[in-house]
Amino acid sequence: MTVVRPRGPLWEIICDECGASWHGPSGEQCWTCERRHEMEFESRRTQLLFPEWLGWGERFERCNGIDRIVWAETRGFTGDYRGKWKRDLFNAIPKFVSAREAADALKRYEKWMTHIERFDNSLPNLT
Repeated sequence: MTVVRPRGPLWEIICDECGASWHGPSGEQCWTCERRHEMEFESRRTQLLFPEWLGWGERFERCNGIDRIVWAETRGFTGDYRGKWKRDLFNAIPKFVSAREAADALKRYEKWMTHIERFDNSLPNLT
């Protein structure tokens, strides 16, 4: 924090990280940065516990293997995004998620994968 000059009992303060300015007591933490960090934390938790691709729905299920790859890539998910998610989830314990939350997320993933496999097996073999 950069304390610029006094304004009565308060000081004009400028955050060195984000540039926000306000009047407050010397040494006060930047509420803009605090809020941004809180939002980033919650966003990361949501991405880990409820990834966008988990349960994409019926249109995704109807796609064949190549179409599913294209579907994922057009939404920014490339390569082994599921494996990366599993590694990220494991590495996020305990900083972002608890072991119980991670286990529940893995259960949702396994349930979805079982559903996809069951759907794939129900399709007629056209070869």
